[in-house]
Amino acid sequence: MHLGLDAGLLGRYPSGRQLAKVLTESWIEDNLYCPNCLEPRLAREPTNTPLTDFRCMNQSCRQTFQLKAQRQRIGPEWRDSAYNPWIESFEKETTPNLALMHYNIKDLRVLNLVVIPPFFIRPSCIRKWKLSTRPNYWMCSILLHSVGPDAHIRIITDGVEEDRRQVNEKYRGFAWMRHLPPHTRGWTADVLRCIRELDKRAFTLQEVYTSYERELQRLHPENKNVQAKIRQQLQILRDKNKLRFLGKGHYEFV
Repeated sequence: MHLGLDAGLLGRYPSGRQLAKVLTESWIEDNLYCPNCLEPRLAREPTNTPLTDFRCMNQSCRQTFQLKAQRQRIGPEWRDSAYNPWIESFEKETTPNLALMHYNIKDLRVLNLVVIPPFFIRPSCIRKWKLSTRPNYWMCSILLHSVGPDAHIRIITDGVEEDRRQVNEKYRGFAWMRHLPPHTRGWTADVLRCIRELDKRAFTLQEVYTSYERELQRLHPENKNVQAKIRQQLQILRDKNKLRFLGKGHYEFV
């Protein structure tokens, strides 16, 4: 993977924003592979395709990707675009992978690239806000801290490409979530993020209740028995070999 942006594009575009868009999209087209199937190239989608900039060329995969690029490091929140297309993508189950790029325009180099798989992106990760110049138009931000650490599939870290086999293993390690019903998938991702935040290899069910029952009730107000739902999600994670049940309400990460 070549980490340099195409210097041959400099001087062709009067707008810095337009230049940055062309530089980063050209880099993706020439360099990024599909983390799901390791297809070496992504195809550019037609202009104005909702939420989607690229698609895996493997006909049996066809994962879609939306690119977001900036000069600053990737933080806990990414200010995105229109709110309604994201909500529609959840309803239609067409949510793309989110490719987040941090680049250095002076050195023309990609420094960090993270892919967030669509099965980790859910309504609770979207914060809408009103565009001041268009009173009836809602924008949104992606709350990256809410997707959880398992959702951050690192392709490039501090200017160094990650091993592709390990990238693929990490991505595929949770790909089973895409086959869960959307409501269940949201619960699974939220509970997984919560138990990761405990920052412990081994934990108890009571710790999860004490630390996160109220938050999970806020995220899922339609559910009237949060503790039972937490136990259900821990069982799903155990069945998928992400957790080991030790007995009497004790668990540990595999």
